[in-house]
Amino acid sequence: MQANKGEWLRTVSVTLTGSARSPNLPHMAKRSSDANPEPIGTRSTVENTQNLNREFSKAQRFAKKWSVLFSLVFSITALIFSVLSFWNARTQIANTRKTSHVDVSPNLSCAIAFPLTFTGTNRPAASANPTVKILNRGPIKVVSLSVIHEIFTFSSNGALQTWIGERDPNHEFLFFEKELLPSKLVEASLVGSSIPAVYVFHLSYFREEDMQQFTRNEFFFVQNGQVTEHKEFRNHLLYRKIMHQIFTFVNTNSVLSTQKLLN
Repeated sequence: MQANKGEWLRTVSVTLTGSARSPNLPHMAKRSSDANPEPIGTRSTVENTQNLNREFSKAQRFAKKWSVLFSLVFSITALIFSVLSFWNARTQIANTRKTSHVDVSPNLSCAIAFPLTFTGTNRPAASANPTVKILNRGPIKVVSLSVIHEIFTFSSNGALQTWIGERDPNHEFLFFEKELLPSKLVEASLVGSSIPAVYVFHLSYFREEDMQQFTRNEFFFVQNGQVTEHKEFRNHLLYRKIMHQIFTFVNTNSVLSTQKLLN
């Protein structure tokens, strides 16, 4: 019994010892080391990834450069377009204004006035020097306004006495204005007369938009400090006699024609 017990213990010991030194342990260790093997192609995959990252970075930089260049070109194009649009709008507005003014005639008025100095009566002094006033009533301005004037004096019965003026076309004007804006007034002092006189003004001016010339003549009959415009002077008893002498004088001595004077 004792022998069997010892044999059994020996067998168990050998078995445990054999298990500890089992020849399969190295094989198991090898399989343990093979549990996490290096993936096939790992190094090449990493290199490919790095190359892709580099190419992507290059593409990003290239796209960024082109984006900046495109933005710059777009900004310059937009600026040029804005300038051209603004210039075109200004041109259209200017052309519209010119077109709208081409059919508009200048409106100038001419008048004679005496200074407000009285001689005890309600009339200015007969010998006072009158002033001619020219007003641009609009709506457009005129350019190169020139005025030539003449004075014809008459006796009480309408006979021509004297003439004051300059018929040489190169003489100086009564006044000359490069431009006369709407509502602007210009004036000049004249020589007075103590006897009946007719003041004649030859006006010449241009419309700026198309430089069309306008000419006109203004007549004023002055007697004892009183001014009578041509329309009212037609009713005067001496009108025909006086005007006939003026026309005759003009035809004989003036570079201006009778037809022009009658306009």
